[in-house]
Order: sequence, then structure tokens, then C-alpha cells
Amino acid sequence: MAKHPNFYCDMAYWCGFGPEYLYQALLKLKSLNAIDRVLYGSENLCTATFPEVYRSVNSVADRLGLPRISDEEMANI
Repeated sequence: MAKHPNFYCDMAYWCGFGPEYLYQALLKLKSLNAIDRVLYGSENLCTATFPEVYRSVNSVADRLGLPRISDEEMANI
């Protein structure tokens, strides 16, 4: 995504991996300056659990002592 500004990342499938995995993926995308190209497509079967996993991302950051994903960045997904 860093090399291709027209590429986007759909996070719908990732909720099945849990909040730690989702946080690490978002942190990596943020480091690539691609956090603004992350979206949630609802075609995945875990639509009921994604909001819960999504909301717990910054608690993972706090627990690990790592940078949080900003409220603005989270709201844009």
C-alpha cells in the first residue's frame, strides 16, 4: 500500500483473528502512512463481532504500552 496510493485495505475479514492481530495490522498500516486507506466491508460473516473487536484495539495498545490508533483514524474506517 505504501507504493500504490490507489490500493485500499478491507478489514472485514480480520475480526476473526482478534483485537491483538487487528491492532498490529492497523499499526503497520499507520507506519506505512496508509491508515487513511483502511475500510470495513461488511461481506464477512463476523459482522456481529467486528464492532467489539474494533472497539478493543486501543485497549490492546494501552496494555502493550504501544501507540494508540487515534479516534479520528478509527472513525474513518
